[in-house]
Amino acid sequence: MMDVDVTQCIGCGGCRLVCRWNALRQNADGTYRIDSVRCRECGACADACPSGAIRRPAVREEIPR
Repeated sequence: MMDVDVTQCIGCGGCRLVCRWNALRQNADGTYRIDSVRCRECGACADACPSGAIRRPAVREEIPR
């Protein structure tokens, strides 16, 4: 699941502007959070975040046997 580190979020709203699924909500303090029901984990919000506050889920690579 995508995650926002609110200690790094500067509240610019760039993430919200690029999200096609309207999955970002602004908190009372101006930071943003991700609505996990709406989020499709495309990563557009993480790419748009200038402070690096949005983290993508860790990708597990399958090792061929």
